[in-house]
Amino acid sequence: MIEKHDVPLDPPLAHELVDFWTFIWNAPPDMPIDAFLGSEVEHNSVAVFFERGNVGVASTCMIVAPRAGPAIADLGAVATHPDLRNRGLATRVGGVAVDHAFENGCEGLFVGTGGAAARVYERLGFHKLPGANWWINVADGDPPEAFVVDYFRRPAASVTVRPASPADRLTMIPLIVSPNRWRLLDANAGIFSAAYATIGSFTQYMRYTKTVTDAGGAWFTAVTGDGRAVGLSTARPIDADAWRVDAFTQSWFSDAWPELIEAAIGAATAARGRRCYIDVSPWDEEKTALAESAGFRPTGPGETLDCYGDELATTRLERHL
Repeated sequence: MIEKHDVPLDPPLAHELVDFWTFIWNAPPDMPIDAFLGSEVEHNSVAVFFERGNVGVASTCMIVAPRAGPAIADLGAVATHPDLRNRGLATRVGGVAVDHAFENGCEGLFVGTGGAAARVYERLGFHKLPGANWWINVADGDPPEAFVVDYFRRPAASVTVRPASPADRLTMIPLIVSPNRWRLLDANAGIFSAAYATIGSFTQYMRYTKTVTDAGGAWFTAVTGDGRAVGLSTARPIDADAWRVDAFTQSWFSDAWPELIEAAIGAATAARGRRCYIDVSPWDEEKTALAESAGFRPTGPGETLDCYGDELATTRLERHL
């Protein structure tokens, strides 16, 4: 029998599931246990689905959806006990979860995956997004690339820049997997355009948390009035004096870039940084021009970044605070 439990979970069940996922992946899940205990309930709804067997928890998955904003969701925590694989458990449990998402108004259901697991998602109705190890199941059957284009094509009455929060856990996915005309999107978080590199199936929110917040930095989100994330910026301390900042937007919302970069600079200033810099791909002439208009000046080569196995040289621009 497939069980469904909504977060917040009872503590014993939360610990049992986290232990199961840690055993399966040899690492804790991307969502911390406090999220399963309810720390993000004001931002996201989370429904966990699982089936038990003679080994205890046999197969799991979950649906995460923003409480306010666009009708998208993420299918995650898809895992089956090694002793029970190749028996259709993931397809059965996943099918119940997918039905739940669409019955509750989801229009586009995302999942990050690669390798053999992709066959499971194909059976569940998912299709691969170009340039990313991300797949999407669209409620009305449109091609995945058409869904992403239409998602951002809708105009926005207003765009607000605010500190990032768990509300961005889902809404940042379409932004990052949507092909961008810039090659290097964010040097701090290691984000590159899906138009030039294959975006990995990592959890975007945790990547920002681990590479930015855990380093003592900060990040910000540009959000439309209807809850779509259309831009991100970061500020990360490099040494006692210097901070690296960065920002990018979805191509149709480039007007938000100046406010995003100033939010990042403000975080560096508040921490008493004395200078900040931005590393830009030489190919990204538009981004270079935006940086210069924000008071940055070229100083020479920047860091050479690992772009999913390929080296990407950058140019550094600096601004004193």
